[in-house]
Amino acid sequence: MNYKENYEEALEKISHLEDKLEEKDILIDSLIAQIKKYKQSDNLKKKIDTQSNKRVKEEYTEDETETIQSLEKTVSIPDISSNKIIPNINDDDELEAGEIRKENTVDSSHSRQTSKSIMSKEMRYVDKQLKLEKEISKETTVKMTGLKALQKCPRKKEICFKSNYSFEEFIDFIDSQIVPYIFDEKKKIRLNKTLKNYIEINIKGIINLIIKTLNDNDVEKVYTILLTISIYSSYEIIILLFHDILLYLEDPSKLLFFSYAIFYDCEIRCDIISTTIKKILNYQLNIDYKLYKEYKQFYNKIENSISLTASSTDFIPYILSLESNFNINDEESVINIAAVIRMITIFMDYDWAYNELIVNNIYPKYVSTKNIFYLVCIGTVALQGQRMFEDEKSVKNMYDFIKKEYNECNQNVKEIIKKYIARFEIIEKTEIENNFY
Repeated sequence: MNYKENYEEALEKISHLEDKLEEKDILIDSLIAQIKKYKQSDNLKKKIDTQSNKRVKEEYTEDETETIQSLEKTVSIPDISSNKIIPNINDDDELEAGEIRKENTVDSSHSRQTSKSIMSKEMRYVDKQLKLEKEISKETTVKMTGLKALQKCPRKKEICFKSNYSFEEFIDFIDSQIVPYIFDEKKKIRLNKTLKNYIEINIKGIINLIIKTLNDNDVEKVYTILLTISIYSSYEIIILLFHDILLYLEDPSKLLFFSYAIFYDCEIRCDIISTTIKKILNYQLNIDYKLYKEYKQFYNKIENSISLTASSTDFIPYILSLESNFNINDEESVINIAAVIRMITIFMDYDWAYNELIVNNIYPKYVSTKNIFYLVCIGTVALQGQRMFEDEKSVKNMYDFIKKEYNECNQNVKEIIKKYIARFEIIEKTEIENNFY
């Protein structure tokens, strides 16, 4: 087999596995490592992202023989396109009833981290983002990251607002106005009384439409409407808006720009949910600084404008620290804790939430202490897992564990589980439901 055939075969393997396994980073990186020896080819240099190739040189210290052996094992793994779980335990290692064990969970499309042994948390996400963008042109990348939305945008066609506009017409009208430039000094944006009243009366319907079309509308349009409605929304509405953006946004690189828009006219407070939001944004800012170094001035402005600090938060100690603020007799306290855990689960990804947070930390602490705080954590992650991956084996593990605890606990704990775990819909439409009522 000559050099060209080797080269073409290597490229074909890359294309095949990238299409089949998508964001399985270790598989993609293994393929890149295998074809490093062809790096002198000009055509290959165009195909492989140079930054990804540089990281391969730094991170893969094994000799070439070990890399190729690893590749052979990689190519032979089962097809995961059906979302079938590949457990970390042997087939004959049966799971004890009600026990929570580590699983290879289905990948989340917005994964921030997986195995610590592969690379650091921040660089794993950076690597993933670069892979997503390596075949996108510079112009498209700028638009995708939302930077175009922060350029000085000229006023479009001047039109008069009508109070009988549909929600779609309202959004189109707002889009026709000037998009505030990020380097402008912050100033109060005032709307006429008719427009203000329309927003206040129809805020729920407007937000529903924004979230529904969040990934379809262009960045400038979403940025402008978010900034406009947030000015006349309560802080509670703004927090709910952030939560829904975090939940439904497909491109995490837009999170900071949309957050800048919704917090444009208010400060992020110091309550437990707001503190968590700031930690999430600090984490994202730290990643974006590394990804988009040429746009540092934009991120500096965002950082200063909404009082962020680029940092990499270890969310596990943070979540464990919330136990001291937890009061099972205070309904608001329980709901806030659940909201915090859910936001972090969405942001970091379900694989991290189950294997790192629940299996390695929360589950052992609950077994040893029987503190209901840890059971609420398990229930909240289980709910999010059910929403994301209905047939996920790890979700069933948590369901079975909650069911076991319910059947074995005293009446007081039963009432707590019924009030709070059921409240979060953990047991709804599952086989556990009959055991609660």
